[in-house]
Amino acid sequence: MESDKKGIFEILKSLPIPEIIKTNAITAFAKGIGKIITSASGIPVAYFDSVANELQATSKARIALIEQASKEASKLFVTDSSLANRALSYFGDKIIGAQNNRESIANKVFNNLSAINISDSERSKEIDVDWLTMFWNLAETKTKEDVQEILAKILTMEIVKPTSISPNTLQLLTVLTSNIGDAFKRLCNISIDDGERCFVIHPNIFAFQKIGPLFDYDVSYDDLFELDGAGLIRSAETLMLNYSASEQPEFEEINFAGHNARLDISGLQLNLIQFTKSGRELRNLLDLSPNQAYLTALQNKVKDAFIYPI
Repeated sequence: MESDKKGIFEILKSLPIPEIIKTNAITAFAKGIGKIITSASGIPVAYFDSVANELQATSKARIALIEQASKEASKLFVTDSSLANRALSYFGDKIIGAQNNRESIANKVFNNLSAINISDSERSKEIDVDWLTMFWNLAETKTKEDVQEILAKILTMEIVKPTSISPNTLQLLTVLTSNIGDAFKRLCNISIDDGERCFVIHPNIFAFQKIGPLFDYDVSYDDLFELDGAGLIRSAETLMLNYSASEQPEFEEINFAGHNARLDISGLQLNLIQFTKSGRELRNLLDLSPNQAYLTALQNKVKDAFIYPI
């Protein structure tokens, strides 16, 4: 990877980001691609010295442990060389594949960190090592480009602002299939985030019921049940809310399918499909595009209470 050629710490030193975030990045990459980090180059900046020494010591200890384990394991294979060859081939392929996945994601994170603008006034804290362990255990199993892009966004966000992505969200990603992922993105393309919660305003609820068709907007009943089961939405059924009326419009800035909009919910009765915390976290990492059929339906339902685009 490019960062290995130039020296990861040289690259980090040159990034216009606060020192605590640079330290978080060092910790994150050391946890994920260990030996490459500690052998790439020394750290030329004083405040990195203690971190560098700790990482190098940890890496050397790990290498010594692996070497000793290898010697012991080799004794078991003396009587069956074919068993040894099969085992080495299997674990070799597994280790190389996992390392390729980790390095691919790490390279994307470098690009993300290089592109963001963070001021020194923004507060941050140390990234959680246990969270990193969960992240890299997940990351090493993911080979698809689109999934790696999402994981890179997750790690970038966590480096900059630790605790942004919950461990529950990482756990959810371990069992998320491509079909559920596709259905989730289609639902996100008709969703709203108001800064505190994420939801879909359902325009077609059956009378006296809590559910209705969303087929015209590329979301089926089965999609909703699958997303409910996966823990991405709170329920396939809607929650009906009545909002008190206001004498003056009370427009809020919202995010509609990845785009800025305004919404005034005062005086409205709305049926909402609510996202879970993990669903909201993942939704806000996706590149979204408003579903045009749904946009028309929403505008017809709430009239002037919804302003898009702005």
